[in-house]
Amino acid sequence: LKLPEPVLCLIAAGRLGDKSGAGFYKREGKAILALDLATDSYRPLEDQRIPEIDALIKLPMARRLAAIAAVHDTKWGRFVNTLLDSLNAYVEYAGPRIASDTLSVDNVMRWGFQWELGPFEMEDLRTGWHRSYRGIAPDRTVRVFAIKSPRPNVNHASTEALPSDAGAGNGAAPDFVAIPIEPAYTTLAEHKAAGKTLFETADGALVDLGDGVVCLEFRTKMSTFSPGVCQVTDRAREIAERDYAAMVIGGDGPHFSAGYNLKMLLDAVIAEDWTVIDAMLRQVQDTFLALKYSRIPTVAAVRGYTLGAGCECALHCTAIQAGPELAMGLPEMSVGLVPGGGGVKELLVRAMADWNGTDAALPRLEKAFRQIAVNGVSSSAEEARKFGLLGQTDRISRNPDRLLFDAKQRALALALAGYQPPAQRDIHVLGPQGIQSLTAVIDELSRSGKYTVYDSRIAQVIAAILGGGTTQEADVPEMAICAEERAGLIGLAHNPQSIERMKTLLETGKPLKN
Repeated sequence: LKLPEPVLCLIAAGRLGDKSGAGFYKREGKAILALDLATDSYRPLEDQRIPEIDALIKLPMARRLAAIAAVHDTKWGRFVNTLLDSLNAYVEYAGPRIASDTLSVDNVMRWGFQWELGPFEMEDLRTGWHRSYRGIAPDRTVRVFAIKSPRPNVNHASTEALPSDAGAGNGAAPDFVAIPIEPAYTTLAEHKAAGKTLFETADGALVDLGDGVVCLEFRTKMSTFSPGVCQVTDRAREIAERDYAAMVIGGDGPHFSAGYNLKMLLDAVIAEDWTVIDAMLRQVQDTFLALKYSRIPTVAAVRGYTLGAGCECALHCTAIQAGPELAMGLPEMSVGLVPGGGGVKELLVRAMADWNGTDAALPRLEKAFRQIAVNGVSSSAEEARKFGLLGQTDRISRNPDRLLFDAKQRALALALAGYQPPAQRDIHVLGPQGIQSLTAVIDELSRSGKYTVYDSRIAQVIAAILGGGTTQEADVPEMAICAEERAGLIGLAHNPQSIERMKTLLETGKPLKN
């Protein structure tokens, strides 16, 4: 391995990266400078935008890879295809030395490194040659490696240089074997292909998983919630309660739900349709409460983004089965709002669930507050458990491909154990005493620089919701806290600073600290 000359020069100069003060990049205050390789000096970092790539990123992976293969004549196309050619050449060389078939390699990369697709799957989609996989489940076949010895080191200039039988060894045509049917690695797509879809709309579908369990699948972009998704959820629950033993909520996609449709909400805010917004929030709260008190057990099969309304949906289900990689939380502060789908209420319920009436209640209240206003989003399922978003009885699957099966088994076990919905109980709130205690926490966060002035204002609204809207310590019904959530969200939505935060996230994908 021979390092490029610019790297050698950086090493010789002691510019080894951020900790040494500079490397390929250098910080000057809040600005980030980039190394100009032609002059060996630093210049302002330029945001390189390629419209074709921006458009490709919005496509599903299969269509994205096919499109990349068709653009060898562009500079960026040659660059990306050269990288993928190099990857393919490496896995063709290394694969037979470490595994018996291409599926084993792809599974390792998906399960262990969270790739959406394995390298052999990617190459099939990019070239359209189906060199590693053929057919569809349950008749799908996979290429097996005929040799265990190293292959010649071939430098493929492009996908055109790869023969259709490359990788078989000794020039022979590749061997394919049926992929074993393993119930623990079932997908929703397999059930749909078998004609098990009970109903479907543009917003979602209900699929029969067998054994008296159905699965609700969201079909919006990033599985975001909307009035249509709430309607589908209600319809699915009603069918499940009538004809089935349990319901799973989840799908084959990488994310459970990225929250409520922010653009739809922002449009209503700009139009000042406050009555419409209140109705949207009521609908979400009613939908989630119906899941909580459903006559059958409901299990949320969460993975990836489980944010905002997605997190609130999961919190209201009977149980959660989580994938190991889980970004779960209530990040509404980043868009200038507070949770409005019962999330504040549900964390308060959890905080006070086993309170005996004698020990200190304020630490419990502060824990719920910190989860909403400080902790943010988990980086894994284990951290979500640490945050209290996953309860002690919620479970974590070994890898995401087992998630649907594990969720079904969990739902079935609950049903067979004679599941009974929880009784509706009032929530103990601390009123002004609780708000005063949380205000001290907010002041501390402001003094430490973790909060802007507007962050403090949003946090104060969260504190007021947790206080329960009462003038003294009392027991209040769940709907009273839900009403406080709606009022708090709508009150903040009137503020231009909240509107600015919402617009910034939609336009840039990055939160604004104003």
